[in-house]
Amino acid sequence: MTPAARPPSSRPPVSRPAGGRTIPRPSTPAAAAAEAARFAERARQRRRTRWIRTGIGVLVAAVVLAAGWVVLFSDVLAVRSVQIAGVKRLSVGQVERVAQVPEGEPLARLDTAAIAARVRTLPQVADVDVSRKFPSTVKISVTERTPVAVLDTPEGRRLVDAEGVAFAPAGDAAKRFLLVKSSNSALTPADLKAIQAVVAALPETIREKVESVQADTTADLTVSLDGGREIVWGAPDQTEFKVRVLDVLWREKSTRGAKRYDVSVPEAPTVKR
Repeated sequence: MTPAARPPSSRPPVSRPAGGRTIPRPSTPAAAAAEAARFAERARQRRRTRWIRTGIGVLVAAVVLAAGWVVLFSDVLAVRSVQIAGVKRLSVGQVERVAQVPEGEPLARLDTAAIAARVRTLPQVADVDVSRKFPSTVKISVTERTPVAVLDTPEGRRLVDAEGVAFAPAGDAAKRFLLVKSSNSALTPADLKAIQAVVAALPETIREKVESVQADTTADLTVSLDGGREIVWGAPDQTEFKVRVLDVLWREKSTRGAKRYDVSVPEAPTVKR
């Protein structure tokens, strides 16, 4: 049977060169118009994207500026209350009066360092931390000095901390701490710290018997023990040497229980029974 004849194709013939590659047909006017329309639409889309990005940038900048104004200049986040923590001997009112926290000041612009410096002028304050608690509170955390000794001078009795700072009237607390007696009201924190170091260096069996230290100057320390005994220490130097000499005298049978031990010149100590 003879194959049925195929109807003629409406598409133009495609020429095939000897190499076998197909040569594309020239585009029609309709295809060119469609391509131009697609190009124009892509251009419009790019312009829209740029405008959207620009608008978002402007909006973000406006939000940042508005937030900055609220934080730095408005009264929305301004100081409305002050919180005091850590006070024992001091009162909240004392700290508030010295701190002088400016009410109504925006928290972000508050000079916390200046507030802390004012609070540190209180003798009872060893350290202070000032912090912001948004939206409207300033917190002042105070570390008060801890007494370890009492200084007894013609001007009265005052509590002394480990740094040698006399910071407050002693009152009845004197019985609980090392008592430093002196006719000199001008003893410095360094002097008082040196006196404390001498007592701390004593052997424990002697240190637990200490009742007071007489110190008109730091060059003539005398440690008074219970039972009326005393140790003439002299200047607060050669501490380790003096402690060794004192420990030998304290334990030695011939000098044990003496009323007076003089180690101010440790190379030539004396004992008075």
